[in-house]
Amino acid sequence: MTLIFKKDPDGFNQGALLATNIFALLSRDHECFIYEEIFKQIDTSSIEVKYKKIGQHAYHPRRVVGILIYAYSHGVFSSREM
Repeated sequence: MTLIFKKDPDGFNQGALLATNIFALLSRDHECFIYEEIFKQIDTSSIEVKYKKIGQHAYHPRRVVGILIYAYSHGVFSSREM
């Protein structure tokens, strides 16, 4: 059974969301890219098996955990601020 997760918005990597692509403004050694490399290594298969195919597609668990860890590491604990 293959689960379908939400995809990036159209133009996410093309600079179409804003006047400029926010990631193009960051240097390649910015810490967000380091976090991204670390989060790619997280095994979320045990969580993924609990997702159902019924209903709205969920965000990938790796992405959700990545956002939380990045925010927490910068002292942001409010979901509204994230």
